[in-house]
Amino acid sequence: EVKDCWFTGFCDVNLPDGGETESAAAKRLVITVFAEDGVSGSATALPIFREITEYLQSHVNDIMRCRHDKKHTIPLKITRF
Repeated sequence: EVKDCWFTGFCDVNLPDGGETESAAAKRLVITVFAEDGVSGSATALPIFREITEYLQSHVNDIMRCRHDKKHTIPLKITRF
C-alpha cells in the first residue's frame, strides 16, 4: 500500500518592484508539496517544503531575472530524494 502525504504552507519573499527604486514588495507564496510513499506530511513533505522556501528566499534576484527573461531558467535541486 502506498501512503501519499502532503504539506501546505506559506513563505514571505521580498521581491524587488523592478522600478528605478530599490524598494521591495513582500509577496506571500503558498506552496503545497505532495509526496508519494512517504511517512507523513511533517516527516516527508515538510523538509522538502523547507528546502524550496530557503531556495526561493536566497535566489530572489534570479527569480526576478527569469520573470523578465523567458530564456533564463533556474535550476532547483531537491536533495531529499
